[in-house]
Amino acid sequence: AILHTAYKLYPDKTAITTEHATFTYRELFLYTRQLACWLTQHNLIAQKQKVAITGENSPALIFTIFASALLGADIYLLYAQMTTTPLNAITDKFKFHVLFYDDQSNSELQTSTNRDCNILSLAQCFDSARKQINPDKIKSFKIKGYSFNKLVVLTSGSTGTPTAAGRKASVNNYLQVFLALFKQLKLYTYDSLYLAPPLYHGFGIATLCISLLLGKQTFISSGFDTIRACRLISRHKIQVMTLVPLMIQRMIEQDVDSLS
Repeated sequence: AILHTAYKLYPDKTAITTEHATFTYRELFLYTRQLACWLTQHNLIAQKQKVAITGENSPALIFTIFASALLGADIYLLYAQMTTTPLNAITDKFKFHVLFYDDQSNSELQTSTNRDCNILSLAQCFDSARKQINPDKIKSFKIKGYSFNKLVVLTSGSTGTPTAAGRKASVNNYLQVFLALFKQLKLYTYDSLYLAPPLYHGFGIATLCISLLLGKQTFISSGFDTIRACRLISRHKIQVMTLVPLMIQRMIEQDVDSLS
């Protein structure tokens, strides 16, 4: 619903920008459907199945989250730097049907021996969908009225043992945050936003959804690097930043002039 609404309202506006690529709202909507079509064609995701996704912020991560939601899956977002052993333990505990991983931060998952879960590369799946699914098929691709049941953020917790922080798939969960950003911060008056927190953080995924609903140009990067973040903000004249306090402190100490 978020992507469809944004696509109808702002089709040709820039939606997502990284250091290497830019996607309009039209492309965000169509590529998500293209990936959903590919996943369905290969019988990888079905309604109400548990889908785990781990990785740093990237277009492939965003497309996979929305494509999984489109197909009616229950989505579990995992800490990106989690190693194979705890990941296998979590997979056994939650009985994931599919686990999507980031080639850069979780490359060792390629050698995982977990046979009860399909382990797939985010980037490879997205690239395969772009190459194998004819854009004309997207028009005939029918969604059977699915709605994903929940979004779960698996936090590391103080003990290091992942804890599930679930959210039902309802706009009401983001309504208060949306209204606060809309009225108090007047977010609607700005055009660009830098999303620093990872999407596997509850604040990160909530900010992304709100930014897309408002038709903003959202800048993302793989992992947080103080120097790169300062340069990105300065070069693109980004108007709004979403960060945790430690990130702000590091950026001020690094290059306060770039934030002015």
